Amino acid sequence: MEPISAVSGAILTWVWEKYGARVLAGASDVAKEEWTRINWAASAERYKKRMFADHSTTKLLGNPKEIRLDQIYTDVYVLDQVSAFRRLEVEQLEKEQRKRVERGAIGRRVSLLSTIQAASRVYVIGKPGAGKSTFLKTVVRLSCEGAIAETAIFVPLKRWSDGEKSLEQFIVDEFSICNFPEAQLFVRELLLDGGAIVLFDGLDEVSNVGTKRRDAINSLTQFSRKYPLSKIVLTCRTAATEYSFDKFTYVEIADFDPDQQVAFISRWYSDRPESRDRLLSEWHREESDDLVDLARTPLLLALLCLAYDETLIFPRRRVELYEESVNALLRKWDSSREISRDEIYRGLSHNRKEQMLRRIAFASFTKGELFIKQNRLTQLITAYLEELPPEDVSQGIDGDIVLRAMEAQHGLVIERAHGIYSFSHLTIHEYFVAKKVVESTKSDEIVSLMTTHAADDQWREVILMVASLLDDGRFLIDAFMDILRTGASNPKVRSFASAALSIRRGAAPRIGRYGSGHPINATRFDANAMLVLDCCAAVAGNLTMLGVEERYRTLPRLIASALHESPDLIHTHFQLDVEALRSLKEYFRLVVLVSECLGLTALPDRKSYLHSLFEPLEP
Repeated sequence: MEPISAVSGAILTWVWEKYGARVLAGASDVAKEEWTRINWAASAERYKKRMFADHSTTKLLGNPKEIRLDQIYTDVYVLDQVSAFRRLEVEQLEKEQRKRVERGAIGRRVSLLSTIQAASRVYVIGKPGAGKSTFLKTVVRLSCEGAIAETAIFVPLKRWSDGEKSLEQFIVDEFSICNFPEAQLFVRELLLDGGAIVLFDGLDEVSNVGTKRRDAINSLTQFSRKYPLSKIVLTCRTAATEYSFDKFTYVEIADFDPDQQVAFISRWYSDRPESRDRLLSEWHREESDDLVDLARTPLLLALLCLAYDETLIFPRRRVELYEESVNALLRKWDSSREISRDEIYRGLSHNRKEQMLRRIAFASFTKGELFIKQNRLTQLITAYLEELPPEDVSQGIDGDIVLRAMEAQHGLVIERAHGIYSFSHLTIHEYFVAKKVVESTKSDEIVSLMTTHAADDQWREVILMVASLLDDGRFLIDAFMDILRTGASNPKVRSFASAALSIRRGAAPRIGRYGSGHPINATRFDANAMLVLDCCAAVAGNLTMLGVEERYRTLPRLIASALHESPDLIHTHFQLDVEALRSLKEYFRLVVLVSECLGLTALPDRKSYLHSLFEPLEP
């Protein structure tokens, strides 16, 4: 640990001397004599070392390696408008989704550190793993270093509430390391004079059994009124916004934006620049967009870095990363912090909770509902709970209570605006849909569902995840191959391939350059030609990655090269035959999808499928 600066030591020593002098008037004669002998510099040093030892590191979900917070901490930003307080319609949220704007990021983003410095009371709301505790621990460090004038006092609300002490006595005991008598007099003066910043961490972690949480809220309210000059920061998970504290500024931690993600990664690999550069190179590729979207909280981004550390590559089979992320939030996060939550939801086993999430995801996704109104969501929850055996439900069925517990415990389903919910990430929604399809659907039903939506962009990631999860994907690939053959049976589609080959049979090197990411003059091509070009490049790249011989990659390269030579080829060949043109576009989009599925699914005869991908088009 880096040494504490002499300047910060002088600041804190002066503060202690200041308040130490004040308490002499109220101390006993014996205490006064002992107070005059106190070595304030040594006492301050002991306090700072204790605070650093307690709050300078963290462990991630059972990983034995302690991580120094100052090496990974990335500035936290908050929204000045809490999601649950906003009045928006589903259509507005869907518009944000289509624009690929950070979901929920409506409102002004401001620095959380500047917010707590400007306001005397701040209520910080955030999803699980959003960085609430890490931020408070960083405030402790900054206070000990002198960057924040007030003396930081850190109170884990769960640890306090599990005991029998008052808030004041709990804080006094935190100062006992300083070895001076009647410490409560010192603490009282410090709080009354506004010399402290009191950090109350995790209101949601206080047990909701009996009156414990209500009593904790009353104690916090009284403490706030008793010490109006001291700063107070209180953190809580998003679902607990029904708790109201007077004179508090409410803010919600914003998801990481791209700059914050890169900053976090750079800090994580500060001592390993080669690994950092390699990860960031993959991070900025288009095929990593799903990971970028998923890793918008410090917890999930740290899990991604840990996974990358093991292999130094992002796996093509992303389902494993999604499964680890869900497992972290659904099973490990609370248990790693020894948090026990609402009984009505806790009574469900982890398998039942995941089963319910799969049911909700599938029912909403098939209706095109990425944002779900509260009454619809509670109906889905209630319908599932009513199907369970009585022994699986610990209390009476109440969909609203279970919804709140779901949001508070793992944040996989969150409130985006007042009365409107969604899964925390689109990728997580898609993952649960795929799990539901594979684990609860027969093979013929899977084929029907996947082939029905094969040309639907919204279902693309679900189809890829289904392919990844299948024990043997032959029946699904066979169904896709049948569609390819049907699509290529249109005479105009088959003659298009012949026309393309006759133009540029010898121009294959050009698509090699295009497929490697070199820019082309897109203004030369209409939308249909660009679609086919992109598909050809994507398929050629997938086949290369899967080790397919050059001769099986020749056709897509030649077609793309022909389009480079004659950008109006598609227009002149199909003219007004709209149906044939639609078949051509569906064929190329599907062949890309199938080539990606072939790289993800378990197959005994993968090469034969890869070799026959373009057979339906061959002249």
